[in-house]
Amino acid sequence: LILGTLLVLSWAERRPWLAGFAFLLVCGKPTYALPVLIVLCFTKRWTAFFASVCVAGIGTLLASGWLLRHNTLSQLIADIRYGQEMHMADPIELPVNSWLRVDLAAIVSKWLGADPSEVVQVAIMIVLYALAAIAISVVGKRWRNLDSTINSQRKCSGTISWVGSLCILSILLFVYHHIYDALLVTPIVVALISGLPAWTAKLSTPMRALLVWLVAVPFWNYGSSETFLRRLPDQWWIHAVATSSTTLALLVAAVSIVFLGLRERVVAS
Repeated sequence: LILGTLLVLSWAERRPWLAGFAFLLVCGKPTYALPVLIVLCFTKRWTAFFASVCVAGIGTLLASGWLLRHNTLSQLIADIRYGQEMHMADPIELPVNSWLRVDLAAIVSKWLGADPSEVVQVAIMIVLYALAAIAISVVGKRWRNLDSTINSQRKCSGTISWVGSLCILSILLFVYHHIYDALLVTPIVVALISGLPAWTAKLSTPMRALLVWLVAVPFWNYGSSETFLRRLPDQWWIHAVATSSTTLALLVAAVSIVFLGLRERVVAS
């Protein structure tokens, strides 16, 4: 899933049809497939979007045809619904209880002490993606050199670009995801350490180190683990703080990257 997502984002501009076939890897989980399609839309990668929809549609028809050889359509739909209901009924999966979730919906649920319905979570996702699209659109128009390579006007695309980094963080923060999905941030860490993209090379060393630390929090944050949480006092706010730390770090990193783009426009002016 992670490999497929990174390949789609990397190939979307230069190899859109290969990105479409890579999207097949992403289709194993709707919480990857849907946000990736949304990202392709608001970054205006229309050929890659069309290719992904076509390839995924053909793959889905073939898989469904094979399944319908052994089941009726009504039974297949009933099995899908039953699986979703069982998933949503699992106490560990509920946002208010989970220590594995890294999306914003889980954090809000913990602090409110309530679990939003699936409809509410989808509505929140749409609003957040709309804001991300606006941010990328506004900054992209104002600062064209943000996604070039350092000391060159050659375009820097894919997952290490400024836009690519925001897309990765939006996929993690705006849709249901677990801590292991945070492997998606690996290209951002590489971009910050290497300083190859212009948006990272323009940062001071302390700022780059801070962003690396924030983005890499999921890799080392044992505070949000069952082993650690069992040793803490049984108070809801302690659990909420410990399990919110990873998401908050990723959110601060995302906001910082957005404001970096706005600041670069001021410096250029």
